[in-house]
Amino acid sequence: MGIWKKMAGAVFAALVLLGLGFAAGQASAAPKKKAYQPIDAKVLIAACWEISKERRDSGNTSAMRQGTAETIGCLEDEIVRNGVALFKDKDRQEKNMRDYLEKIRLGVQKLYWDIYNNHLGCKPSCGTMYTVFHLGSHSGLLGEILTDIIMQRNEYKL
Repeated sequence: MGIWKKMAGAVFAALVLLGLGFAAGQASAAPKKKAYQPIDAKVLIAACWEISKERRDSGNTSAMRQGTAETIGCLEDEIVRNGVALFKDKDRQEKNMRDYLEKIRLGVQKLYWDIYNNHLGCKPSCGTMYTVFHLGSHSGLLGEILTDIIMQRNEYKL
């Protein structure tokens, strides 16, 4: 009986060691979380400007307005895409952000339209070139908002 106890003890010890080795192998085989890659807001902003470059460079005021509006749409999409990463309830936050951006768009564009096109010096008009400026001012603000969002994402690795 002594030999059987020794063999049982050895088998038990071998099984324990095998189990520990398997568990350690499983833990190391688990996928590792990727290291956070910082985001460069300037790259995102430049990409949004690049999509409308041809229209903005056309010299045609209508095309320039359309191009700048495309950039604004791109910047708003980047704000939402990156902004929701800051929050737990992404669906609700996406809707909120889109609502906020619409209010900003309506208010800022109207304010800048008046600054550039509806002042006392614009009699009868300030010219067609100024009909694009309100969009440029709005896009500048959106670039600042996107930069702030990216700064928060990078700081907290979100």
